[in-house]
Amino acid sequence: MPLLRSDRPRPSVPPVGAETEDPSLLLVTAEPTLRDDVALLAAVVGARLETFSTWQEAPNRQWAAVLCGPDAPPPESRRDEVLLVIGEGSCADPWALAAEHPPLRPVPLPAGEQWLVDHLAAQVMDRLPGRVVTVLGALGGVGASTVAYLTAAEAAARGMGVLLVDADAGAGSGLRALREQARRAGVLTGASSALDWEELDALDGPLSAAQLTAALAEVDGISLLTGEASEDDAGPRALAAVVTAARRAVDLVVVDAARRPGVLEALGGAPEAGLLVTEPSARGAVAVAEMPLRGHDVDWSLVINGAARGGITAAELTRRLGIPVAAELAEQRWLRRAEEFGETYEVLRSRRGASFAQALLEAVGVGTQGPDAVVRRMGGGGRDA
Repeated sequence: MPLLRSDRPRPSVPPVGAETEDPSLLLVTAEPTLRDDVALLAAVVGARLETFSTWQEAPNRQWAAVLCGPDAPPPESRRDEVLLVIGEGSCADPWALAAEHPPLRPVPLPAGEQWLVDHLAAQVMDRLPGRVVTVLGALGGVGASTVAYLTAAEAAARGMGVLLVDADAGAGSGLRALREQARRAGVLTGASSALDWEELDALDGPLSAAQLTAALAEVDGISLLTGEASEDDAGPRALAAVVTAARRAVDLVVVDAARRPGVLEALGGAPEAGLLVTEPSARGAVAVAEMPLRGHDVDWSLVINGAARGGITAAELTRRLGIPVAAELAEQRWLRRAEEFGETYEVLRSRRGASFAQALLEAVGVGTQGPDAVVRRMGGGGRDA
C-alpha cells in the first residue's frame, strides 16, 4: 500500500509522544439524507465526520468545521461559525434562519457543493498540512530530478510518508524511467493500475486523499505519480487536485518541475519551499536570475551540483542572486556512474554524502533527525546509512 501520513513529527506538529488526532467535522441534524450527503463530502476532503441529532448530544470540543441542518439551528450561546447545509428539496428558508441565528452561514446543495468541499478542505488542511516542495532546474542536465528523488528518498528513509510528483512526465522523464525499471524488476508496489495524468485530468469533481493514495504506485518506499511518454505534461487542473489531496495523505509532497516554472501557477497554492538546482558557473547564475519566480511566495534555496567554474563558488552565487545555498555537491564521478536513482541514493549515502541529503531536508523544513539515525531499507534488506 502507498505510504500514508506517518505518526512522526514535523516542525509544525507536537513532538513525539504528544497525542494528536486527525481533524473532525461536526454535523448536527436528524435528517438521514443530509447526513449521507455531508458524509460523502467529508470523505472527499479526507476528514472524519461525527453526526448528532441535537446540540445537547454533541461533545464540547475543537472541531475543524461545524455544520447543521435546518432542523437543528445552533443555540444562542454559540458564537463560532456554523454552516447551515440545506439539502435539495428542503422547505426551510435559509436566510430567515440565518437572520435568527447570526453564526449561521447558509450553504444550499447541490449548488454550493464545490464551495463546501473547498471550504472544508481548507479548514482541515490548515490544521494538519503536509508540506509541498517544488524542485526546479535552472539548466538542462543539472540534476533536478535527481535532487527531487534524493529529497524524497531521504524523507522516506526517516519514516515519513512521501509523494514524488513528476510534473514533466513526457519523453525522457527520469521518474517515469524509474517506475518502468521498478516494474520490470518486480519491485513496483501499490496500485496494480496506477493513475496517470491523462486519467486525472479526466476526473469529474474533486479528488479525495483516499482516492489518491489507493491509486498510487510505490518505489523504494516512495509513492510516485508520473505519466506515459505519449502524454502531455501534467495539466494545471490535475496537478492542483493531486497536490491538494496529497497534503492530507502524506508528510511531504516533492514536485519535480524540471525546467517548468509555470508549474508554480498550478499547485493550488504556493509550496512551502523550493529548491533551485544549478551549476556553480556564470551560466548557472544567469539561468537562475532569468527564471520568472517573482510574485510567488516561496522560500527558495539553491542546490549546487558540480565543480566550480570560472571562480564561481557557492558564496558568490548567493551574493549575486540573494538566495541561500542549501546544499552543495562537488563533481563526483562515481555518482555519474550510477545507472538509476535508487543506486544514486545508495552510493551517495555510502560515500559520506549524508550531510548533503540532510541539508536537502533542512532546506524544505523537515530535517528533524540527524543523519546517524537513518536506516535505509530497500528490496527487503537493510543497511546502516
